[in-house]
Amino acid sequence: MELNLENLRMEAMEVEVSKVQSSKGRGLLGISIVKNRNGNRVYFTENLYTELNSPGKVQFMVIPKRGLLLIGENLSNKISYNVSEKRPVVYSEPLVRSLAETFNLDYSNRTSISFSCVKVDTTGESPIAIIQIVDMEREND
Repeated sequence: MELNLENLRMEAMEVEVSKVQSSKGRGLLGISIVKNRNGNRVYFTENLYTELNSPGKVQFMVIPKRGLLLIGENLSNKISYNVSEKRPVVYSEPLVRSLAETFNLDYSNRTSISFSCVKVDTTGESPIAIIQIVDMEREND
């Protein structure tokens, strides 16, 4: 599947508080979405965070029809989430709830779900991680 960043931006929906690939030798690129009583958070692998240029704030956009999550520093002019100074983590219960609802993530038997199908687009002013959360081709079978 060919991914055109401008087309993705047009399809993307902002993840708002009120609403709800291969690493090529760079090490594992991925995220974990954690939902438990100790806090809800999105954790980035160190390698992915480095690929995104270690920003202090990130934005999230979703493309539900394609099962994609975009993460970057400058996706829109709306909501930005602070990244912890100690490690590459965004703490936000509303964000995690919104992602879980949007992608129908099932936390009934676990507290963390990890995703490593990541591509990083570096053609714009700042890198953007494109993460396959749901394989829509498989979902439609």
